[in-house]
Parts: sequence; C-alpha cells; structure tokens
Amino acid sequence: QSYDAFIIGELVGGAGFNGAIMMEMDLQEAIAKRVAEGAGLAMIGGWCSYQGGMADWSGQWHGTPIDDALPVAISDDWDTNDDGCNEPRIENGDHPIVAGLDWASVERFGGYNKVTADEDGEVLVSDPAAGLPLITVRGKSVAYAGGLAGGWDSDFITWADFGTMWLQLARYLVD
Repeated sequence: QSYDAFIIGELVGGAGFNGAIMMEMDLQEAIAKRVAEGAGLAMIGGWCSYQGGMADWSGQWHGTPIDDALPVAISDDWDTNDDGCNEPRIENGDHPIVAGLDWASVERFGGYNKVTADEDGEVLVSDPAAGLPLITVRGKSVAYAGGLAGGWDSDFITWADFGTMWLQLARYLVD
C-alpha cells in the first residue's frame, strides 16, 4: 500500500524450473490494485519477462493481473525477438520519458519481447521494421520491451543517454 512505484524485471511468473523467483498471485493482485490507485508500474523485457522464450524458462505473464495493469497485451506464445531493432522510431518525442534525448545516436536497441499496445496504450518508441512497440505507456504504467541484463541490450546500454532515459522513466513513475 505504501509503494509509489513497482519495477519488474526478469521475474518468472510461470513454472520457474530454472530456479528463478516466482511472484505469487496475491502479490500480483495487490500490485495491480495499487497501480489502479495511482502507483507507477514498469515491466522490463527479457527471456524471463512478458511471456518469454520457453515454457520452463520464461515469464508467462499472459493473463495475469500484471498483464492487465500494463499498457500492452502480452502474447500467450513465445514472444522474444532476439534480432532486435537497429533504428528505433520515436513516436512521441515530447513524452517525459523520452524527451530531450539524442535518439539519433542510438546504434541499436537490441532484442525485445514482442508485445502489442493496448487500445489505450501510447507507443513512445517502436521498431518500424516489425511495427511493434518498444516503450509503451498508459497512465503511470510503462512497458519497456527491451532487456537490461547485458545480452539483448549490450549495444543500447552504451548509448550516452541510456542512464538519463532511466532516470526520466523512474521520475515519471513516481510524479
């Protein structure tokens, strides 16, 4: 009840055979309730995020309370795009998460989870080749489809504005 924001990384919602932490349903419901009351929520992509890469090593968040709280629809099938995006498209450069950043200097976004924006989700950054969102918002809920574990994102995390983007995202969640 007292949290202003939640950031969920590669946290398995499914079987957890790889030894990863699994989030209990009552905790998911409590987070979704708090987000509905105005708290921020961000989900970060990866093989153990969104739906993920395989049944025994994946997020399996489709159909959960967290899925409902996000501005995207999570597939019920394998959703990883390991090839990534070479030139992300900025859809709304004025949004506080992405404003003022040098997006022209991004060399590669990297791999991401293939999600689709909800009807009321606003896509801020997309992969123009695949037509899929990379950063999507609805209220104070943010879906960041890329990873942060050093695999998919090994190029993107070297971008000069990477840290600033995450500071802006964190501020957005709690403002």
